[in-house]
Amino acid sequence: MQKCSFKIVMTELNIVCSSFKILYVIFILSMANRMSGEDWNKKRQQAQPYINKVRSLLEKKMRWVEQVGFLRRCRKEGLIPKGLRVSFPSSIEKSEYGQRLKGRNEKKIIKRAISDLFVKIKHAEIDIGKLNLYLMQELKMPEGWVERMGNWASNSLKTESMKVRKRLTVKLQGLRMEKKKKEKVPESKKMGSPKKKVVYNSSKRLTEEKLDVLALGLNFGITPRKFPLVEYIQAAELLCQRLEEIGDAESVERATSIRNVVFQHLKQGYKLTIKPNLTRRQREIIKELKEDDSIIICPADKGKAVVIEDREVYLMKTQDQISEGDYALTNKSEKSILRRLHRKLMDQLISMGITNFKEQRLYTVTGPVMASMALLIKVHKKNFPGRAYVSQIDDPSYYVCKELTRILNPLDEKGESFLRDTYHFKDLILGLEVRDSDWLGSLDIVGIFPNIPVLKTLEVVKEELENDETLTGRTKIS
Repeated sequence: MQKCSFKIVMTELNIVCSSFKILYVIFILSMANRMSGEDWNKKRQQAQPYINKVRSLLEKKMRWVEQVGFLRRCRKEGLIPKGLRVSFPSSIEKSEYGQRLKGRNEKKIIKRAISDLFVKIKHAEIDIGKLNLYLMQELKMPEGWVERMGNWASNSLKTESMKVRKRLTVKLQGLRMEKKKKEKVPESKKMGSPKKKVVYNSSKRLTEEKLDVLALGLNFGITPRKFPLVEYIQAAELLCQRLEEIGDAESVERATSIRNVVFQHLKQGYKLTIKPNLTRRQREIIKELKEDDSIIICPADKGKAVVIEDREVYLMKTQDQISEGDYALTNKSEKSILRRLHRKLMDQLISMGITNFKEQRLYTVTGPVMASMALLIKVHKKNFPGRAYVSQIDDPSYYVCKELTRILNPLDEKGESFLRDTYHFKDLILGLEVRDSDWLGSLDIVGIFPNIPVLKTLEVVKEELENDETLTGRTKIS
């Protein structure tokens, strides 16, 4: 009985000891878990600033990637964001050269902007890699945890990425709309030459291409194919010779200075490639219009319209003007007429006491040509009648007429009904009171200049000049 009871007691003691061992192990494990949790939270708190930096860098990288895509689309479609545009003085920017210069610089800027963004993206990736390495090596954070945190940061930026992409898409659409509005502007207006009205008064039908070319206007300046070196030298030399003819030291020095300046500019510019302002097809159309003998292209009498007339109709209108005027047909050649006019002019200058060659050159033309008559078509009147005008440029009496105009103009200004121009007329009627019962009437004088009595006009002009006390201040000719 005693042995049995002893065995029972020993069994109970063993059970109790085992229980204590189990409790001790559980206690030790719980204490270890409690200490490891505290260490993890501490590490987590230490890692939080670096996690925030990683997320900030990922956000910047996301924005830069979206901007690269936006700028690439702009470059592909020829669009320039407002922040990357180049501005020049208006005098340069409106010119064709200024537009080319602006385009080249803006392309370089947008290319540089894309390159800079790629550099920023590369640096951001390097900084993110350094932060991840610091988390794993210094703070002993598990690699898997660092990877999961990076994925979490990227996923948290998806909403912000969509907002940035949407904003850039709206901006891209705005740039596209702006480009479409600019493309709607006529090509002639881009070149600073608005299209002119074309009045069609011919039986021959012209194509739309030809009408568009004519709408550029008869004064449209076509760029030369080569640098006009000879023309520049000729114009500069003519000016320098006239200055040297004056004879004083200041004029000779000025002529030398002009030659030097022109030489430097020609030296820099004669090899320049001149970009044409017309296409090859437009040049071909101009050549075809010049070779077409069935029509006459001329300016209108008023405004800047271009008129297309049948050649036969135009010649008939010209003949009507000749028949109405005081003209006579001659059998003499143009050369003999010019020689006679030149001799008559020189005799008159000598009789007035102008015998010095330099003084005579002020009133004579080198290489004179006959004056030419042409018609301006009155498109504002019925049947489009013509108004004749005579061009005396380089006519033997051209410089004499210019001098007479300068002398006689002050006589016009003394008249009671003198009008200098439209602005002068506007100033005169500015204070005029107009009532509802007033009527406005206008008179049209037919052939006013051909019907002026020449002899009577000369007598009146002579009398006015003799009574003009300021005449000696305008001319030395007596």
